[in-house]
Amino acid sequence: MGRIVNSLGWLHQEFGDFRGALEFNREATELGRRHQIGNIEISAQLDIGGGLVRRGEAGPALAVFEEMIGRVEKGLGSHRWRWDMRVSVGVAEALLALDRGDEALAWIDRAMATARSTGSAKYLGKCHALRGEHSILGGRWDDAVTELAQALAIGRKIQYPTLTWQAGHLLARAQAEAHRPDEAVVTARLALDTIDAVAARAPDLALRKTFLEWPRVVVAREDLDRVIRA
Repeated sequence: MGRIVNSLGWLHQEFGDFRGALEFNREATELGRRHQIGNIEISAQLDIGGGLVRRGEAGPALAVFEEMIGRVEKGLGSHRWRWDMRVSVGVAEALLALDRGDEALAWIDRAMATARSTGSAKYLGKCHALRGEHSILGGRWDDAVTELAQALAIGRKIQYPTLTWQAGHLLARAQAEAHRPDEAVVTARLALDTIDAVAARAPDLALRKTFLEWPRVVVAREDLDRVIRA
């Protein structure tokens, strides 16, 4: 039951329903604590932090992740490497959102090293995307193109649409700024097609509406349309 509830929280988060995701993940956290199932409790707490970042509450999210660092470093059984990687990504996301990019980079590199050594493709893709975002914040457009192209390639290879459209959105922007308009248009169309496909496959109309009204999706569509029209 705890795994199912936690998975529902993850699903709602992928569609931008952070309120619903928070409710599911709080329930999963309580189930994990009550029944002493550490994997469920830790996973749900990390998802709570991720949801807070994505709905614009980076400060509280960072506090959640910082509390988790100590628990992870003390050891959480055979899954310690996975929790360390997820905590590192979460801290990096929160720091980037707080405009503390230089601090975020060390956490990205920490997560990337674990992702590479364990073959964790999804998190390797996320790390490339975060490095690309860091490069964008510094106006290093060619570096951003390199990192985000790798993130997009991984997202497509493992068929993970969230990584695909988010990396594609940022890559199209970076390609446009790096004076690669033809590449930017191709990437923009791919990202838009992926967004439309995610919306079409939403499990119900409410989540489809939430997804299409998610500010990140709205901004992405506006940016991508602008790239195509340029």
